[in-house]
Amino acid sequence: MLNILANLATAALLAAVALGVAGRRRAQLRSFFGIGRGGGLGIYLSSITVKSSRTSSELEIAEEGWTGSAISEGEYRNAVELSSVLTGGSPSAIVEALLGEAAAGERITAAISTSRDVTDSANDPTSQNEWAEADKAFKRDSCLISIGGPTYNSLTRYLVQGKLRKDADDLDSSFVFDRRQRADGTQRVVALRSGSQGPAGEEWIGGKAEYYVIEKITRRGTKVFLCAGTSEAATAEAVQRLTRWRDLARTYGNEDFAEIYKLGDLKARSECVWWVRPRSTGAAASPGPR
Repeated sequence: MLNILANLATAALLAAVALGVAGRRRAQLRSFFGIGRGGGLGIYLSSITVKSSRTSSELEIAEEGWTGSAISEGEYRNAVELSSVLTGGSPSAIVEALLGEAAAGERITAAISTSRDVTDSANDPTSQNEWAEADKAFKRDSCLISIGGPTYNSLTRYLVQGKLRKDADDLDSSFVFDRRQRADGTQRVVALRSGSQGPAGEEWIGGKAEYYVIEKITRRGTKVFLCAGTSEAATAEAVQRLTRWRDLARTYGNEDFAEIYKLGDLKARSECVWWVRPRSTGAAASPGPR
């Protein structure tokens, strides 16, 4: 009898510890990503339009190529991993499996889709409200995560161009992206926006080295994260950095922030070359490498 009571007491203690850990982590995650009760994550990928062309084979049979919208496999794979870390891999999911949904509390949900889902209405001349779909996304999702640069991700493009509607105290992105045609190919460039807390026009050029940015800004009460790089590998590393969100939370708390990293390789780790807390004042607002 005593053994049974001891086992029950141990089980109850373990359950209480599990609930405490899950609750604390869930509260930290919700605070960092700005996820309210009933809200979730919206993860938006680049949408690549494939134009019609012709294909050939060993039999010299030419056929019309496939046309339509495609996504980057790398972006999707990283988005799935990020979603898993923030939702299904959380302690709340484990507690739910052990003790039931009521014990775990409300779980965080995430949906992965293309950026066109929130920006197509902006290009639709028949739309009554050019930001109709974007408005729906901001109302539906407590947090938006945009993966990929502005070339193929229209949500990123509207975000860095300041076209998404905002409240009076909302800030623009600290970055601008550019593509330059050269004799030896196309250069992808990340530069600081004029008015950002840093030397306006300072830029980092992809090629011999690759760079990625990760940024958190508030737009109309919604937290928006931007993960983009000068290459697919650099963009993937930006998403991996967000996957390690607790490192970011330890550095910035729940504040908005912007970082740019030089992508590492087998010989060296990725290096932060510029960062800022755009809403801070004094020493905390001084950007630079760290």
